Amino acid sequence: MEHHSNLLPWRMLQDLRGIKLEVVELREDGSLDMDALKSVLSGRTKLVCCTHVSNVLGTINPVAEIAHLAHSVGAVLVVDAAQSLPHLPVDVGALGCDFLSFSGHKMLAPLGIGVLYGRKALLAELSPFQYGGGMIRDIVSDEFAWAELPGKFEAGTPDVAGAVALGGAVGPDEGRRLEGSVDYLTSLGMEWVQTHETTLTEHALQGLERIQGIQVYGPQEAQKRCGLISFNVEKDGAIVDDHLVAQLLDQAGIAVRAGGHCAHPLIRRLGVQGAVRVSFYVYNTIEEIDFFLQTLQDIVTRHLLP
Repeated sequence: MEHHSNLLPWRMLQDLRGIKLEVVELREDGSLDMDALKSVLSGRTKLVCCTHVSNVLGTINPVAEIAHLAHSVGAVLVVDAAQSLPHLPVDVGALGCDFLSFSGHKMLAPLGIGVLYGRKALLAELSPFQYGGGMIRDIVSDEFAWAELPGKFEAGTPDVAGAVALGGAVGPDEGRRLEGSVDYLTSLGMEWVQTHETTLTEHALQGLERIQGIQVYGPQEAQKRCGLISFNVEKDGAIVDDHLVAQLLDQAGIAVRAGGHCAHPLIRRLGVQGAVRVSFYVYNTIEEIDFFLQTLQDIVTRHLLP
């Protein structure tokens, strides 16, 4: 169920370093096959990588359990939290992960800014992956010393505007605070965010179930998924082009996404060419969900599909 961002780097390392990559399969309900995970772990396993929440299925993975299994064989756990941290309360200590990454654009910040969390002991061991100004403490002739954490991983000119928009900033003199998206979501309360999204998701799942020909992917219980639903429309025994459904929804003023969602192996596993994804966030309302459901019902029943 991994996004390409958590698959392609390891595929590339197969060619560059000759690593062996094992892929854990899914169960029919869209959950991770934990028995399959246990079967591929061994003393040779160095790294376990997983998404916290599937960007297609909405599945919430049991990361704490995965961390325990990974650590039991001496492996390091890397978690892609781009789809979870904006929507759920996330505590890296409780999860037990070694590294965790997320993206600002999923949580009301601009495109192009993100965060990598790592356990300090592991970050201290790692060498920089980018080189440039600011990431060294000193350099003399052919000798150099890396900057202290996190500086050694921050080469070149940073995206200051993006960082402030994501994490906020405090003026060094006057102490005035610029609120970032993390501040805003914290003020709302992540428990409230999760509850709000679960309410919307449950309402949408119930409504989709009442529309003939809708095929929903992933867990059917709102409590087991994040605030997104991927689906297709089936007509006369065939799946209707997901891009056409998305275009018809767009004409009604409803923004959804269609296609492979940067998770092509998963889409093939579902046996389709693509899917329509509708997602919810803090600014969405029950009334908007009802409008989406009524519009989709009209698309299906008014024979707008070929």
